[in-house]
This record gives sequence, C-alpha cells and structure tokens, in this order.
Amino acid sequence: MFDLYVLFDIFATVKLLEIVAHNIRFFRKQANLTQEALGYKVKLHPNYLGRVERGEDTISVTNLEKIAKVLKVDAFKLLVPDIDRTDVLLQMKK
Repeated sequence: MFDLYVLFDIFATVKLLEIVAHNIRFFRKQANLTQEALGYKVKLHPNYLGRVERGEDTISVTNLEKIAKVLKVDAFKLLVPDIDRTDVLLQMKK
C-alpha cells in the first residue's frame, strides 16, 4: 500500500515524465529486454524508447498500454512511483 504523504512528496519533487521514464526502464530490465527487443514487440523505434526512458520525449496512453502489456505489468504501475524505489526516484531529481 502506498503512503500518500510519501507519494505527494515525490510528485512535488519529481515530474511524472521522470517517473514514467524510470518505471519503463525498470520493468524493461526486469523483463530482461533490450530497448530494441521491446521496440520490436510494441512496434516503436528503439531510439524513441530511449528518449522516453531518459525523460526526453512524451509517450501516449496507447503506447504506454502496449508497453505495459509486453512487460506484463498493469499500466498504472508505469505512472506511479514505487515506494520501495523512492530513493532512486528522488536521486533522479538531484
């Protein structure tokens, strides 16, 4: 269960784009996929995925759902910070 005060603190200091970027990279690596392999499965160019994972480009809800499906995670998990990985997200801000 999420601690709402921790979530509010994270959202106050880290942009949603950075959270999504971090989560896509985290779950992609958990699935042992390269950007190229993920790109092939979701029909997106690996360069685009790289920009998304670095927080340099936005991503549509449709593409987020495709990625979540391939990574076998609920799409909402790509949008919210994981309390267990909060320290990593806050370090991104520094």
